[in-house]
Amino acid sequence: MGTRIRRATRSAGRRLRVIALTGSVAGAVLATVALGTSVQASTGATQVGRSETIAQLTADGLRATMTAHETSGGPAPTATVQVAAYHRSDGTWVRYGRPMVVGSRGGWFWNVVTGRFGVEQFSAVTGGPRPLRLTVRLQVSAAIGPSAPFRFAVAGGRLVAG
Repeated sequence: MGTRIRRATRSAGRRLRVIALTGSVAGAVLATVALGTSVQASTGATQVGRSETIAQLTADGLRATMTAHETSGGPAPTATVQVAAYHRSDGTWVRYGRPMVVGSRGGWFWNVVTGRFGVEQFSAVTGGPRPLRLTVRLQVSAAIGPSAPFRFAVAGGRLVAG
């Protein structure tokens, strides 16, 4: 029985190891994916429900994170991207309200937004009348390019669009 090991490098620099054991049994393939990011059967179906932090920034006691949540599987899985903002209080990070959806639910391609160039812009401005203002631009696809900017701000102790 021969063993082949293929390695692919993900955008975050983590290595995924796919080990395929092939033998004399026709069509028998066993695939194991390290790091628990997904499990694929020989049909190519992926496990829906994965989440990945795709960007994070910290400035002046404020923090913002952008997380992609896989919403569908198949050859072109989709994702919902959310932004959350936090402030420092008594040594812990406390979230401002609820996370906000960037664009529409399921409106992004999982493989694009979690890829190397998926986040075009994730910037913050602190100070002024609002303690934190965020601007987000995501890659729609390689052919289409980046999205229009999505803006969020902290107002009244909550993260709001605009």
